[in-house]
Amino acid sequence: MNYFNKIVFTSISLCFMITSCSDSLKSEFEDCYTTKTSPIELLQNKDIKDRILENYSQQYYDKLIENADTYSKVFYDSIQNCYYMYGHKQGISNKDFSNQLRYYINNDSLAVTLRMYNVIIDKSGESDYANWEKNAKQYLKPIEAKAKKGYATAQYILCKYAIDGNYEIDFDKLKTMLSSSAQNGISEAEVYLGYMLLTDEKTKNEGNRLLQKAEASGESQTLSLLSSFFISGSETLPSDYKRAEKLLLELEKQGNEVARDARHDLGELYYKSQDLKNPTKALKYYQLSAEQGNTKSQLMLALFCLQGELVEKDWSKAEEWLRKAAEEGNDKTAQEILAQVYLNLSVNQGEDATEYLKWKQMSDRNPQEVDKKMLGLLFFTIFN
Repeated sequence: MNYFNKIVFTSISLCFMITSCSDSLKSEFEDCYTTKTSPIELLQNKDIKDRILENYSQQYYDKLIENADTYSKVFYDSIQNCYYMYGHKQGISNKDFSNQLRYYINNDSLAVTLRMYNVIIDKSGESDYANWEKNAKQYLKPIEAKAKKGYATAQYILCKYAIDGNYEIDFDKLKTMLSSSAQNGISEAEVYLGYMLLTDEKTKNEGNRLLQKAEASGESQTLSLLSSFFISGSETLPSDYKRAEKLLLELEKQGNEVARDARHDLGELYYKSQDLKNPTKALKYYQLSAEQGNTKSQLMLALFCLQGELVEKDWSKAEEWLRKAAEEGNDKTAQEILAQVYLNLSVNQGEDATEYLKWKQMSDRNPQEVDKKMLGLLFFTIFN
């Protein structure tokens, strides 16, 4: 049962690059995690580098090298996490996978555990829903056990997936576990609990207090979650674009990927919101975000170049942004539209099919989902 609109948490793009790792790399990842091999050293490992280049482009690999040092501990966790998430497809037993998941829960590693479980509940990876349901229940057991013992992280994970509609839990239990998580310092739980309390006049004041407390935390995930609530709006919590703008401007100061994604959201706010509509600011923030590697902003700029909106029509510039998103950002939507463009050139103008095959193969290997709305807009603009 869905209690709220689904909120998508940001995660590191590295989760896609080790889907085809062989068992021979197991010790590499384990050694990296225990000895704290530097991100640069890890990426320069020949086997790992070859795997990345085999599945992605040189530009994508260069981008990982460029940003490796900024990932620090999260980088290590992501690498280790990726291996175990996908490793069972290459012979890693369910027991080993469960033990690794249990390790993260025991150490209260919220971000890593969430990323691990994100793959488990991803139905797109399972052709048989019954198998997905069976696997999800199996991997949930250590989380459920810890939640019963009062571990805040485990409780919040169960709440998060109940909210997203991927776990059955009654409303009162959800409220109780969110309250426990919030009391133990998980500010995202304060946001969800505060939202719930707003639905009842008797608890409305407490709900507002929790939202204000969460906002004051300054934590990037929490501010991002709050801003998404203020942008989407609902009967319980009406849209408040000014408040969302304030939070996003605060996030922009935090640097790196947080600032990059906040700038994209600011671009969206200034482009789509009637209350704050400002084409000049929208273009500014889209460009800043795109230059930092946000693929959603890169696709928006490509669309603008194709339509002649906010900028002059420029197919070569549009293609440049599409290629950046497809190669450096490994964006499936960009790869798919480039495949369609070069297929059209091959069929109708007799051009060589090499480019079409390149983008088609990259898209087929890419486990991401296509942004159907953006794909449709790009397709209509190019071919209409």
